Amino acid sequence: AYVQELQAKVENILIAEVGSSGPVEMIELKGGCFKMGSEKSAVSEQPVHEVCLNPFKLDKFEVNQGRFQAFMGHNPSRFKGATLPVESVIWHEAEEYCRNSGKRLPTEAEWEYAAQGHQSEPFYSSTTDGTGLNEIDIENCTTEVVLTDGNILGDLAWYCGNSLATTNPVKTKSANPFGFYDLLGNL
Repeated sequence: AYVQELQAKVENILIAEVGSSGPVEMIELKGGCFKMGSEKSAVSEQPVHEVCLNPFKLDKFEVNQGRFQAFMGHNPSRFKGATLPVESVIWHEAEEYCRNSGKRLPTEAEWEYAAQGHQSEPFYSSTTDGTGLNEIDIENCTTEVVLTDGNILGDLAWYCGNSLATTNPVKTKSANPFGFYDLLGNL
């Protein structure tokens, strides 16, 4: 336990040395109307309904641990690394981070709109076998899930078939149609 505690302290020192690098890139979306929800997912996501949004901005990438630690002075993440996404953050910490960096958390509708990439499919694509991406069988997960648009899921997202059960550096996969990274997978 002492060695693990010492290792965590060393990792946090190394992350602090990296710190936050440069300004955060944001994408401004003009807003619009889209279909939110899913008939195939949890009851809380039903029914599919139309939502209209005003223009808003969202960070192009997940918040990495170096940036979070620089703003907040601590790092709650289990998987440590300056370029890894910060995880294990409670809502109040996320809200405080946003406030400290002059931003705000997106609404659920704004996040879903950005994740869909203004496509009709949830999360901008589905699998060729007709299942949605949220229906991938994690017990029998394969490394090559082919999407209806011809892409391979592993090129777009970290998921059970390629993540090695850990988080991975931000912005290492392809962007969605709006230009956002890591809104599907990784965390």
